[in-house]
This record gives sequence, C-alpha cells and structure tokens, in this order.
Amino acid sequence: MCIKTSVVAAACLAAFGAAHAAGTVEVSFVESVPFTDAGIARYDKEATLQTLEEHLKSLGERHLADGQMLKIEVLDIDLAGRTRWLFGPAYEVRVMTDWVDPPRITLRYSLHVDGRAIRSGEETVSDFSYLNRFASRRFDGPLPHEKQMLDKWFRERFAEPRP
Repeated sequence: MCIKTSVVAAACLAAFGAAHAAGTVEVSFVESVPFTDAGIARYDKEATLQTLEEHLKSLGERHLADGQMLKIEVLDIDLAGRTRWLFGPAYEVRVMTDWVDPPRITLRYSLHVDGRAIRSGEETVSDFSYLNRFASRRFDGPLPHEKQMLDKWFRERFAEPRP
C-alpha cells in the first residue's frame, strides 16, 4: 500500500513539474546616466541591482510559459522614499512620505518565443499607492515596495492564465 502511494505521488509531482515548466528572464542594467536613486553608497547600489535582478528572474520562473524568454533592460531606478542623514553622513535612513516619492523603475523589455520577439515596449512602472498597501510577508527583506510593484506589473503583462 505504501509503495503504491509513493508511486502515485511521484507521478503527480512529475506531471505538475512538466506542466509548470518555466520561461527565463535576462536582466541588464543600462546606466547611460546615473540612476536617480539606487542607493547612496556603492554597496547599496550593488545590493539594489542584485535584489531587483533576482526578483525579476524569480517572476519569470513563476509566470512565464516554457520556451518564453523575457529580456529586460533597466534604464532608471528611483527607490521608494528619500534618504536622509541622521547624525551626519555616518547614518543614513530612508524616509517614506505619502505620494511624494513612490517607487519608480523605467525599463525596456522584449518577450521572445522560439527566438522571435512577440511583444516589446518601454515603460515607467510606478506605484503611487505604495504606502496604502502593506507589503505581504513574502516581501520581507530589501525593497518590499519595489518587489510588490514589479509583481503586479509582471502579472499584468506576462502571466499566462492558469486553468
């Protein structure tokens, strides 16, 4: 009886894995002029770029169909809020105030299937209501408002409808 259950469970997992094969996302950062606000210090900027790249790739794994490739060029980044110095330049904090400084990311994208571009565009993604939404627990860690904004944008543009 136990062996039969294991075989059925393995078959279900294999079928689900095949049905949920994912596309890929390729991310590049085009900084012809410095980003508006990707962090103050060099290590802040590097961490921001890495976080955004990892998040966009994970969105592709979740939402793109097998065989799809999405190429994204990030043209500008303006993180939610503004940086303020607390007790001089040694302590930096990010202050979020109403609609004045929403997260904003300008990007260019092209969606490819079998090597052919089927959709492309350039747009600025922003969320003026970012403080009215509570970032869910899955957005713990760095850039919760930016991740939530990108999730919504990605689902609206590229998510395949699930039966």
